[in-house]
Amino acid sequence: MSEQSSGEVYYECVRCGTTISSTELSKLLEIKCICGYRILKKKRPSVVKIIKAT
Repeated sequence: MSEQSSGEVYYECVRCGTTISSTELSKLLEIKCICGYRILKKKRPSVVKIIKAT
């Protein structure tokens, strides 16, 4: 599930932790998880970007 290579954005349910892609969400009538909870958070990449200040 590489977010950068496919351009896909993944969301995670706050209640049960299920991962849902943006294409799966666009196919649904309502934005909610399979458990029925409507609060999703955007998953962050595991790689931390370090930018050198000049």
